[in-house]
Amino acid sequence: MIFPLLLVVTFLCATVDAGGKIAVSKESNKGLKKNLDSAEAAFAIKLGKLLNEELKEKNVVYSPLSIFNALVLILLGLEEGATRDELASFLGFSKNPASLLTSHQYFSRILNSVKHSEGVTVNIAAGLFVSNGISLKEQFLEDVKTYYNSEVTNVAFDSNSGTDFINNWISNKTNGRIPKLYFSSLPANTKLVLSSALYFAANWLNPFSKELIKPDKFNTGFSVVDVKMLTNEKTIPYTDNPSLRFRAIGLDYEKKEFTLYIVLPYEGELLTNVIKNLEPQHIRQIVGATQDNITKIEYKIPYVKYSWNHDLDTQLTTLGIGKLFSSPILTKSASDSLVVSNVKHAADIEFTESGTIASAVTVIGVSRVGLELSVEDPIKFYVDKPFAFFIYHHETNSILFKGWVYNPLE
Repeated sequence: MIFPLLLVVTFLCATVDAGGKIAVSKESNKGLKKNLDSAEAAFAIKLGKLLNEELKEKNVVYSPLSIFNALVLILLGLEEGATRDELASFLGFSKNPASLLTSHQYFSRILNSVKHSEGVTVNIAAGLFVSNGISLKEQFLEDVKTYYNSEVTNVAFDSNSGTDFINNWISNKTNGRIPKLYFSSLPANTKLVLSSALYFAANWLNPFSKELIKPDKFNTGFSVVDVKMLTNEKTIPYTDNPSLRFRAIGLDYEKKEFTLYIVLPYEGELLTNVIKNLEPQHIRQIVGATQDNITKIEYKIPYVKYSWNHDLDTQLTTLGIGKLFSSPILTKSASDSLVVSNVKHAADIEFTESGTIASAVTVIGVSRVGLELSVEDPIKFYVDKPFAFFIYHHETNSILFKGWVYNPLE
């Protein structure tokens, strides 16, 4: 018998207190790194294009890294065959059975490096919720715990208690920022739920002064709304791309391991066109160009706080992993054949002036060496119209979050 499997991806970002330092191994494999970097960047951009086309002029935020984490758990449970090969290629993993576990080992190190970064708080959690009566195979249970420290819990999906348990788990892993994902009971024939939760909290390297937070105007393209604008003037990473008609700045978080990049279209250019024309190499160009060009900028960004949720079944099928939804899977992990029935995505993000000051801890951050441009007057970078953004981890080239804002009040 084939049972539905529900894949849940939940994540969140906020700018609040910073965390401390935990040392981790920085071993790497260049071939795996290149494949995973390319696959994640391509996924981030291609999914963005699909969502941009579907959800025109709507605020969106999603986490390529968190979605990858959930899909990797699925991959770990697949037997050899077309479905596993399709998903492995999509994720940039080796299709060679002898090398596949090496890919898992390397991706696990990426997650650990992100989680143990200096100056920020990053929590990445994986949970498998198994219906009573379904038996997962011992090797699969051992692998998900070994590589991804996944929690495995038996729940009753034929009652509200199973749904409540998962909602509580998600709320706990996101520090209460996503208090409830399911507002009604899961289908009684649900047999397994996989959830990947990501929580990110960090202070700006250059916090905004409360005295400079003032009311301002934001042009959504349809109307002008009143917003709370955060203002600063610092020497920061900056780039200008005339061919794609956008400018970008990099706002570092403490210790400079993570950066928020804001992409602002030229006057007269639509954000939807910028997103449509972005390719994976442009992410690398934005990061590289801003690192090489440090200049004095007067910048304003709106206070932003919004949540977003969406089913991603259609998008993932369009991107080339439709076999997950049409063929029985997880035969390596369970005694019953299962099929993915739904991929659900939820997010909450907030930009504030600074959060609270970090705890007293002494760490040595990674230095950024770049060319400081000489200008008499600061370049003005006013984010007073729709813009895109992504949060980037420099050591692993991972994109934790990507999205765009058409209206800060929505």
